[in-house]
Amino acid sequence: MTKTILARLTLAAFAATLPGSAAWAQTVARVVPAAVSAAGVSGAVAVPLRAPALSVSAPSALPMPDAAPLSAVTLPALPIPTPMPSAVPLSAGSARASDAAVSVQDSLKNASRDMAPLPSPGGGSRHFDGAGSRGGASGDGSNALAKRTGLVPAPAPAQAPVLAMTRAFFPGVRKIRLAVDTSDAVAVVGAALRGGYMIAATVGRGTDQGHNTMGTLMRVSLPSTEDGKFTVVMEPIRPVKITGYAKEEGGIPAAKVSYPDTTASSPERLKELSSVAVHILDQFASLDPEIDADVVRDALAETNAHRLTNLLAQELPFSDEVKQRLLASPSIESRLQTVVLEMMGHFKEKSAKASDQAEEGKKGNIDTPEGLKAKMQAIGMPEAIREIARKEFDKLSKMNPKDPEAQKLRGYIEWLTDVPWGQRTEDNFDIARAKAILDRDHAGLEKVKERVLEFLALRKKTGSKKGAILAFTGPPGVGKTSIAGAIAQALGRRFVRLSMGGVHDETALRGHGRTYLGSMPGEIMRQMKAAGVVNPLMLLDEVDKIGRNGNQGDPTAALLEILDPAQNNTFRDRYLDVPYDLSEVLFVVTSNELSNIPEPLRDRMEIIEFDGYTTLEKLAIAEKHIIPQKLDVTGLKPAEASLTKGAIRRIIEGYTMEAGVRSLREKIEAVLRKISAWTETRGEKAPGLVDEDAVEKYLGVPRFSPRETAQNGVGVATGLAVNAYGGSTLNVEVSREPGSGQLKLRKQFGDDIEDSAKNAYKYVKQHAAALGLADFDFTKIDLDINITPAGKVDGPSAGGLMVTAIVSALTGRPVRAGLAMTGEITMRGDILPIGGLKQKVMAAHRMGYTMVIFPFANLKDIEDIPAEVRNGITLKAVKNYGEIFPEALEPAAP
Repeated sequence: MTKTILARLTLAAFAATLPGSAAWAQTVARVVPAAVSAAGVSGAVAVPLRAPALSVSAPSALPMPDAAPLSAVTLPALPIPTPMPSAVPLSAGSARASDAAVSVQDSLKNASRDMAPLPSPGGGSRHFDGAGSRGGASGDGSNALAKRTGLVPAPAPAQAPVLAMTRAFFPGVRKIRLAVDTSDAVAVVGAALRGGYMIAATVGRGTDQGHNTMGTLMRVSLPSTEDGKFTVVMEPIRPVKITGYAKEEGGIPAAKVSYPDTTASSPERLKELSSVAVHILDQFASLDPEIDADVVRDALAETNAHRLTNLLAQELPFSDEVKQRLLASPSIESRLQTVVLEMMGHFKEKSAKASDQAEEGKKGNIDTPEGLKAKMQAIGMPEAIREIARKEFDKLSKMNPKDPEAQKLRGYIEWLTDVPWGQRTEDNFDIARAKAILDRDHAGLEKVKERVLEFLALRKKTGSKKGAILAFTGPPGVGKTSIAGAIAQALGRRFVRLSMGGVHDETALRGHGRTYLGSMPGEIMRQMKAAGVVNPLMLLDEVDKIGRNGNQGDPTAALLEILDPAQNNTFRDRYLDVPYDLSEVLFVVTSNELSNIPEPLRDRMEIIEFDGYTTLEKLAIAEKHIIPQKLDVTGLKPAEASLTKGAIRRIIEGYTMEAGVRSLREKIEAVLRKISAWTETRGEKAPGLVDEDAVEKYLGVPRFSPRETAQNGVGVATGLAVNAYGGSTLNVEVSREPGSGQLKLRKQFGDDIEDSAKNAYKYVKQHAAALGLADFDFTKIDLDINITPAGKVDGPSAGGLMVTAIVSALTGRPVRAGLAMTGEITMRGDILPIGGLKQKVMAAHRMGYTMVIFPFANLKDIEDIPAEVRNGITLKAVKNYGEIFPEALEPAAP
């Protein structure tokens, strides 16, 4: 009687460690604790029951039956079983009722004996066949069990082919059809078919060949082919221990195995443990979506204790370590006991997690004053904003919930409590880590990365938590957006992106007032809600493309407040209508044309310029980043399609003409996509290596002819410009015709070009003698000036170019081949400094020009030009046009 009471207390102690819930309370109630009465210690009779579905809406204390506290009855020390269960620790003491030691196994046995058998799913009582006499594998490979049950002993080969599996298998559960599609696996299975057996081992560190120590002997039979794959039927026979490795005929890997000693199991104990296992599974399986419903159904219907044990051991989501212990169990009884203990620990963890989630759900519920108060406190809402929220909630509580105004008011309160108020992430100022992240994801851009690291180092030095406004400007495809993401990763900040292209209404940023139907907060507050913290990195992309032609206000005016550190600590969204602090946000603004951003807005930004990549930088980017990414996209392996440096250079120079790498990425993907597709549609073999000559097969005829000298000529000279795509070249064409001395220009060129042309023509007239036009009569001809490609040209930097083209047209002397120039000219012939020298020189180099003439005042900008470009082109700095004239034109014909 005393042992029975102690057994009940032991199982009750297990259940008492679990989070409060009705189902766990009923598990405890199945083993009613002992009560101390005047007559001594007495035990209540266990009552069979079916617990309802587990409810985890809120944790509560376990409803224990009337009983003396556990401290009133002390227990003897309980020896730890072997192997020791890891999921549920036991507590113990000393008992006054008896001094005899009680093992955990005996406690579970006695406690389970007093539990009434659960009815089967189909009704009636469940009776477990503890001897496992219904056929099939015994489950523990025990010869003792075979003698007792009359079964033939299981086979025991000393070695067999070994195959790595992703899961462990247990005897007697079910046969498995295995599909193999690799040559190595087919060879192993073929050898197993010849011998009849193989070893299934999970991947692990237990052996020097990468397997876990314990595996399963599998009988292999019934080979067939399904959907082009070789399949066999595997039947788990018995657990084995891998002791070494060998090679069978043909070099097939085989495992040497031993068979663990086994002990017989008590049918009565198996019956009792099975009842506990089924009860736990029935009540708590719904807590874990990983447990298949079919497994639960099969387990509830199973009446054979051996098969039930191995079914649970195989199918429940235990760790690899637990599965190894289960395979190594010396008996079905010890295996089932471990399964029960692991189930209790597993479901305890799941129940606790569900309870925590339910509690968090209560905290986030704003339907009650308490819930609203808890949420406002949890998010760190300022007291002034809390007061506003409470007043709005009081209004809401007095309204009909179905009233549209009530729904609008509730939406407002939800927004007010959903945006972050006090949540923030801690900045990581590890400069070495930041540099590693920038170098890992971006080739080249050394000046940009250096400037970003300076920015981070300064913030680390000052300890400032205030936000900042960085402006990245440069051509498309040079990495502006990805650099912003890398900064967020380096700092450990949340990253949100807001596209500004085409935004023409300031309400898109500030939101609409609540008086309007369907009003919502602006994009700034939406992104803050998405970030969930007050200090994210917010990328405002393509700010130079904001529309300012609408009648709903100027979005750039709204940005003045958002991006001004002196004002954005009290930013007021029109919908929320409360001050909100944006001062900790790190804003990054990107643009292609900085000149399109209004000057007052530019003054608030720290501008970092992105220039185009050189050919060598593009090669490095393609090899390190683009090709590995596109191989994954197209499903190819490096051995099937790798591009040589020559092939990449051919794509760069013959199929793209850009400052960034966006088109390069598209062309490389096109090559790999066709290789991948043609292996299926045309039956072609993957080339392995794609060289320079093979590129045309996939991309067609090259669109560009780089590295060839550009063609200047009589009246035709090449200039350089900066645009949204980096640098570019343009040609000035001058033709003469009989007339009255007029200068004709296209209207679309703009005022700057018109002024440059007039100044250039006047300079030519005033210095006609020095330019070889001493006897020329300008009143009898008209000059027509054209610029290709056609379009508006901004910036006064073509004066020297136009003088050269005019003189060439009037003298008949051609402009030197391979020459490009830039620089504005004064009436006296001085060459004025220009902007964007680096982009212009890189464009000339990219297009194959061999010499660039530029203003002497820009000599300081030479260091910004990559060495690869400087070494591949002649750069000549000039102060006045007198230095250009002898270099620009071919000698006059004799």
